Amino acid sequence: MKKSFTLTLLCLLAFFSANAQVNNLYVSPTGWAMWDEDTNTSLTSYQIYLDGELIDNDLSVPYFQHENLVDGQEYTTTVIPVYTDGAGYPKNYIWTKANCDDYVGAYDLKAEFIDNVGVVSWTLPAIYKGDKSAKDGSWLKYDNGTYAERIGLTYDGVNFESFKWAIMFPASDIAQYAGQTMTKVALYDVESFEGEVEIYEGGTTEPGTLLHKQAFSCAGTQDFHEITLTNAVVLSGDKNVWVVFTNINGAQPAAGCADQGNANGRWIYYDGYGWLDLMYVSYPAYTWMVRAYIGEADEPVISEVIGAILYRNGELLSPLVKEEEYHDADAQNGDEYTIRVVYSGPKDELHYFMTCPQSVTISNVAVEENAINDIMVYPNPANAYLNIEAKNMNHICIVNALGQVVYDKEVGSEKEIIDMTQYKDGIYLVRVTTENGVVVKQVSVK
Repeated sequence: MKKSFTLTLLCLLAFFSANAQVNNLYVSPTGWAMWDEDTNTSLTSYQIYLDGELIDNDLSVPYFQHENLVDGQEYTTTVIPVYTDGAGYPKNYIWTKANCDDYVGAYDLKAEFIDNVGVVSWTLPAIYKGDKSAKDGSWLKYDNGTYAERIGLTYDGVNFESFKWAIMFPASDIAQYAGQTMTKVALYDVESFEGEVEIYEGGTTEPGTLLHKQAFSCAGTQDFHEITLTNAVVLSGDKNVWVVFTNINGAQPAAGCADQGNANGRWIYYDGYGWLDLMYVSYPAYTWMVRAYIGEADEPVISEVIGAILYRNGELLSPLVKEEEYHDADAQNGDEYTIRVVYSGPKDELHYFMTCPQSVTISNVAVEENAINDIMVYPNPANAYLNIEAKNMNHICIVNALGQVVYDKEVGSEKEIIDMTQYKDGIYLVRVTTENGVVVKQVSVK
């Protein structure tokens, strides 16, 4: 008789492959939701929910900023792709709102008109070394802490056999723990049984190199059972890490919570089928209640400042500006610009953490007429080389239509020739700085 999972419904892989869902959904501690862009030509929009309530029914981009939430409160974000032939599967992400004041914002924020172009500039803070130390250790997990179901493997519903269940942490998440040690693991204890735990490094669709193996037993305490490793495992930080449990004599020992949407929290293995994502053979799927403890480190958590998110009058201008300046040809007198500095660090703790909004209003400040008269930018349109002539010229900056700096150079001559064939066709803003002032010219490249 074909094997099946008790208390679940066996489903065909083909059924799931025909119904899409968004990939790599993530929500930062300050409410920035993002996921992989769906390139399916039949995609029409995304729907986004917060705690089951629809908050946007016609989202055209793969990101969204949650606003006006309570610090310290747990939320569930759900994203559903919508296609011409109907909606795909919902994807959930559970997260906890953090205080945006926890990190330093930008310095010297200002906005001004230069030759009728709005120029917003700021200074990003340096890389941040947090007060939070990893010395007390961290539990790595995918579950939400709320037990939902137990699973076993059987032919007839009476006789149960051994199998394996596992979680895998990608190298991208483990990198921050390079050189640290895994000292213990835990699983939710739902029944008395004997088992083994194994720690592997490497492998994408199945475990790679075995680093540690030991036996353990559970007593059915209906709580998390911690297993101290007899030999601590040092993490290289550049390979995937697997935590694998084997059921030797239990019936239904694998405990799961409601599916949290990450396939790496749902690995299962049984003879004849190999390693699989539980969602492809079980409905509903569950996330294993399995955890790994990373021990002490000597250095504080370091987070990288990766840029800023910029808004104009509350409308998002760019998901991430890595430079410290943005040129806006559509700026109007009185427009309000708002930025939020973006930090990157441990996922689920700090990744894409955004500081509180900082705003500035632009006003129409004229540039001295002699600065304009002293500068020549030609030809326009430019199809090969762009000539820039100005007295006492000291700096040239060129920005594309997305606000990205594509050319930035200190100069000491009165004429510069720039090869424009390296750039795509489109509109560019050329900012020329001289001792007399600054002028921005709009140039078309064809």
